[in-house]
Amino acid sequence: MTTKFELRADKGTRKRKDGLSKVRIKICSGKTNIKYIPLKVYGDPKYWDNDMEIFVVEKGVKKAENKERNKRHEENNAVLADAKARCKDILDDFRKTKQNPTVTQFVERFVEMKHTEKIGDYFKNHIKNLKETNHIGNANSYDRAYKILKLFYPNFDKLFFVEVNLSFVQKFERWLQIRGCNGNTRKHYHARLRAILNNAIKEKIITEQTYPYGKYGFAVNRLEQKTAKRYLPKDVIKTIRTTEIEDYTLELTRRVFVAQFLCFGISFVDAAALKRTDIVNLESGRHIVYKRQKTENAKSSTSIHIKITDELQEHLTWFENNYLLIDDYLFPIVSRQGYENEKLYNHIKNRLNRNNKNLKNLATHFEIENISLTSYVTRHSMAMALKKNANIRLDQISQAMGHVDLNTTQTYLGELTAEEMSGVAEALVNF
Repeated sequence: MTTKFELRADKGTRKRKDGLSKVRIKICSGKTNIKYIPLKVYGDPKYWDNDMEIFVVEKGVKKAENKERNKRHEENNAVLADAKARCKDILDDFRKTKQNPTVTQFVERFVEMKHTEKIGDYFKNHIKNLKETNHIGNANSYDRAYKILKLFYPNFDKLFFVEVNLSFVQKFERWLQIRGCNGNTRKHYHARLRAILNNAIKEKIITEQTYPYGKYGFAVNRLEQKTAKRYLPKDVIKTIRTTEIEDYTLELTRRVFVAQFLCFGISFVDAAALKRTDIVNLESGRHIVYKRQKTENAKSSTSIHIKITDELQEHLTWFENNYLLIDDYLFPIVSRQGYENEKLYNHIKNRLNRNNKNLKNLATHFEIENISLTSYVTRHSMAMALKKNANIRLDQISQAMGHVDLNTTQTYLGELTAEEMSGVAEALVNF
């Protein structure tokens, strides 16, 4: 089987008034089995190089119209180069699998690839859309995956979706292993690539024919490695909660840490976003009601109701009296007015880094040596505190943590009422 790119004029009613001809790919299998694939590439026959199968780009032109023609020819030649590469890949694939394809099979394979968007463009548009909808953290996560894929395969932007097959994914996995990436890191990159492919399938950009994941493909979940959960024992938590510090920075850090704990181990990013408008009055008392930014768009995502206990209120009042809170924020995290979207996200990330440095000093103050104290430790400590309380069910813990995946907390029985969640807040006060 052979392929040749020819410039052929349309006939009849399809004939162009400007006299330009269309490039067609001639596929031959023997002398009589011939088919043509038309491309959306047009040009003047006098500038067509039949031997090289490209448009001529003249050298040394000075007139603007000639320069413009050269530019069009270069753009057309780039499209032709992509088409030639696809033809070569199809023929190579048939040879590797020892298939003896018909001309029709070749055309079908080419058309499938021809109408497939390049995965690099789709990846970048997805990242752009996430940023425009203020999902900055998620956008950064996809951006890291995109960049690592570019590092693995420098021509990733030129790949079509159908070329990201099981073989590609397996090579990517081996490359990540050679780089020394642990299982959870590799799982993260594969999960992002898988999500891109799943979205493209849902949007009917591609079919599942070359899908590299799933039941008979590469198993992403097997990469997960269990990590040691970092939490503080009850006596240490009690000491931190009840011991005030004269140093202002350490006292501020301590109170933010304790307030996060009392807010069901709320993440630093979510705590930073809480405002007075998130406080609502319910039958069981005043509650902070919010959704986790990480999972707010998930189908099963539910609002988290945090009852404002006396202890939590004391910390919120201290923040108000001892820190210049701006824009009605509840926590002393955001320190600049007017920040929005990506600028606000980056500001909060910088504050998180500073807070974690202060937490190291706090750990030194309380002589905590067997664990690296970070804001995330509050989340694990909260979960362990509730786990050890016989009166708290696993579904309440799941609701408190804002989990949407059954595997995350072993059980997830649906959204609980604010009244049911009040018992969680009380349990933390009495811990």
